[in-house]
Amino acid sequence: MEAQIMGAAQLEVIVGPMFSGKTSALIQRAWNLENFFKWKVAVFKPVTDTRHATSKIVSHDGVSFDAKWIGRDAAELPHDVDLIAIDEVQFFSLDAVPRFLEAVHAGVRVVVAGLDLTCWGEPFGPVPALLAYADTVTKLSSRCAKCHQPATRTQRTAAINDMVFVGGAESYEPRCLACFDPKRGQ
Repeated sequence: MEAQIMGAAQLEVIVGPMFSGKTSALIQRAWNLENFFKWKVAVFKPVTDTRHATSKIVSHDGVSFDAKWIGRDAAELPHDVDLIAIDEVQFFSLDAVPRFLEAVHAGVRVVVAGLDLTCWGEPFGPVPALLAYADTVTKLSSRCAKCHQPATRTQRTAAINDMVFVGGAESYEPRCLACFDPKRGQ
C-alpha cells in the first residue's frame, strides 16, 4: 500500500455495489494520508447525499470522516491540497469529470468512490468516464443477500422508480449476477 500512497498525482476510482466497503476504503485512504503522511486532505460528498445531516461521509458500519457538500458539477474543488477524496461520485454530473482531471493536472491526488452500476444494471453517471481516465481502479464486491456468493450488483428492494433514490439497507441489497433482477423496485 505504501507505493500506492506515495505515488504522484493521479486519479483513483473505487467502485462496486452497495455494502462493498467503498466509503470505508475512501475514509482509510484519506485518514492514512492526513495522519501518517501529513497531507492536506479535502473530502467531499454531493449535495444530493442527504442520508446524514452532518457534513461527513459515513460508511455503513458507522465510520465517518469530516467532509463538505459540493455541487454536482464540482466547480468548487480546491487545487491547494494534496488529496481530494469524493464519495458517492455517481451522483455528480458529467461536468465534474474535467474538474477532477484539472485537479490531477494541478498536482492533486484525486480519489473518488461510488457505484459503477445503477440498480438496473446500467453504467451510472460520470463513473464510466472516470474509469476510462483512471490511473488506478479498485473494484470491490460484497456478499449476495440471497445466495451469499460474491455480489457485484445493487438490487433496489424499495418500489421506487426514480433513477436517483438515496437510501441504505432499507431500500437496497447486494446481489450476485445470478440473483440480480434489473426490474425496477423488485
